Amino acid sequence: MHGNAADARRRTDDYARRLPEWLTLVPPSDRWRQVDSAVLLSQLGPVLDWAGITRIGEVTHLDRIGLPVFQAVRPMSRSLAVHQGKGRREADARISAVMEAIEGACAELVQADGPCCRFDDLPEDVRLPRFLDYGEVRPSRTQWPDAPVRWHAAERFPEGGRIFVPFDTVSVDFTFDGDSPFARSSLGLGAGASLEDATVAALLERIERDAQAWWLKSGMAGQARARVDPETIEAPWFHALTEHLADLGIATAVYVVEGAGRLPVVMCRLDDPGYAPSFLGAACRPDPDDALFRAFAEAAQSRLTIISGARDDIMPEEPTQAGHQALGAPTGQNTDWRRVRDAYSARPGLDALCVRLAEGSVRNMLRCDLSPPCRSVSVVRLWMPGMLGAEQCL
Repeated sequence: MHGNAADARRRTDDYARRLPEWLTLVPPSDRWRQVDSAVLLSQLGPVLDWAGITRIGEVTHLDRIGLPVFQAVRPMSRSLAVHQGKGRREADARISAVMEAIEGACAELVQADGPCCRFDDLPEDVRLPRFLDYGEVRPSRTQWPDAPVRWHAAERFPEGGRIFVPFDTVSVDFTFDGDSPFARSSLGLGAGASLEDATVAALLERIERDAQAWWLKSGMAGQARARVDPETIEAPWFHALTEHLADLGIATAVYVVEGAGRLPVVMCRLDDPGYAPSFLGAACRPDPDDALFRAFAEAAQSRLTIISGARDDIMPEEPTQAGHQALGAPTGQNTDWRRVRDAYSARPGLDALCVRLAEGSVRNMLRCDLSPPCRSVSVVRLWMPGMLGAEQCL
């Protein structure tokens, strides 16, 4: 599965020659990461074995778009067995799939290290002010104050200090028996070559999902106000991409809103009249152009997920549903992308972003270090109380 360095370079060169023209114009993405994708991937052999990853396969050419998409497969998973990854080149797509798989393995194997007790029985200095600050409580579990909860130790981030979080919001092991009061998901997991990279990845995902949820809640009028005039997007790769998609009969719509920490959150929608669902991707990045590419890549990956049919969380009705349930027809195009780029010219690092969040409405951020025993990669779980997830918008 791993091969040697010479084989990897030769495969990468061959792959680059097969890339569609629009993709060769895309600049490097996620430049805030401290280690190059190809370098990091070459260091992960022991972690792949520990995580139970048996195969990394390409599904790019099942679709006509041409964006590199790979899958990392974990047959003994306790949640998802197939993890998707995408990127502007093969190494980026491979590491994206692998990192998602490693995140899943870490969050499945973690064991609760705190007490099992009612929320009110925890000492006040190791708990948040309200039980609801930890996550979305399922409507069927309205009697949560009377039930004991398994707790797990986390740290207040970035100031430090221990606090307990419900173990069910840490673990993604879905094989256990019992009825959790929480709507469980992988939201807030992040992986990277360092603890800082993993934290940034988790932080950007939480900001993205929160902004996307509020945008979807705004209805057709609110969504239309956020739509970008494509003629104002000056990136050469985007114009080449939209021409390529138009030739394939695929329409594109781009939207942008401001997320927590004064960061841009971009949504990209793909509509294919010959294919039932609309696909929506979202991304939060300090650089708006980077967020634009990542949002498109997320939409294209979602499309390939349905085409391949390999993910084990695809609902039976999903491949034939008549469009994205939360979106109407694309309307409006009121936003000038040039103004967006000017407005978000600053590129805050992790420390500066934490200061911005503290100045806003985000309080009591929490972090768990879930990194695997072989420390060539870091994995964290991050909580940002009060933030929505996209699943809460419908």
